[in-house]
Amino acid sequence: MRNNNHKKLAAGIAGVVFVGCTMAMVHLWADGRHAIVKETTMPTQAVSSLETKPMPPNKDNLEPLEKDVRQFIEPKNPLYSIYVKNLDSGSALAVHNEKIRAASMIKLFIMAEAFRQAKEGRLNLAELRILTDADKVGGAGSLQSMPEGTRRTWRQLIEKMIDESDNTATNMVIERVGMAKVNQFIVNNGFRDTILQRKMMDLESIEAGRENYTTVSDLGILLEKIYRKQCVGTAEDEEMLDILLQQEDNDKIPSRLPNTAQVAHKTGELVGALHDGGVVLGGHHPYVVCIMSEHVGSTRETTKDIAVLSEKVYQFLDRI
Repeated sequence: MRNNNHKKLAAGIAGVVFVGCTMAMVHLWADGRHAIVKETTMPTQAVSSLETKPMPPNKDNLEPLEKDVRQFIEPKNPLYSIYVKNLDSGSALAVHNEKIRAASMIKLFIMAEAFRQAKEGRLNLAELRILTDADKVGGAGSLQSMPEGTRRTWRQLIEKMIDESDNTATNMVIERVGMAKVNQFIVNNGFRDTILQRKMMDLESIEAGRENYTTVSDLGILLEKIYRKQCVGTAEDEEMLDILLQQEDNDKIPSRLPNTAQVAHKTGELVGALHDGGVVLGGHHPYVVCIMSEHVGSTRETTKDIAVLSEKVYQFLDRI
């Protein structure tokens, strides 16, 4: 943590000084003057015990950041939902942590279940899957424009699902690992507000009211588990983090950050919704930031807002 002693001295510091077996409450002014406020004699054993007691960890206070975030988003028309966690200190904040249509953010949970099955030997990531015309769906991704008979490994399909947000690849992975298994992974890991109820581009399911949902806190906790290698396994989590670092859609969370920042993230988009969430590395502290939005009018303005919010988080955490 950076040295802010000059700020504290300007206001004056109250402290405790031990001289032999005497405890003195001291107030120190910026010009170096001091005055003993109260003096008490203590047993030598008690002094020794106090002197060797470890100092508590210095936790950062995210309240100023939360205030800044709220002031920025409250006048806006979209509903913004934000989660931030400093991965060094453990301090976190959540603003409007509501269940929101997940869009492609649900693909993070699908990826995690696929790697879980790979770890257990139920899915061979090197196995080839042959593309058929029946597999192809619209929206994001390049697989829909590839010829029938194209071969891709399950690992490559997972990479496309995350980095291109390829909907065709996503549906192929869902079919292979099973929608019920993805939801079981979600439940087993305590993600109470996340559910996978339909494949990508399934308009019939959407009309029937079957939607995929999640929250910024569920996303943030999953991303932290991957970062800390506590999600599936060390090797699997390292590979998932590496896949997230290859994300191709970088116009939101990363766009206003310094070139030294690395962002392992996933984006999502539906009509009226824009999302981005990831782990930011390379600054003063590693941290998780997830930003979701609903009731979006202007995609351009919301994209900019998410980028500005991301910048605010980075700059705040880089100062502490």
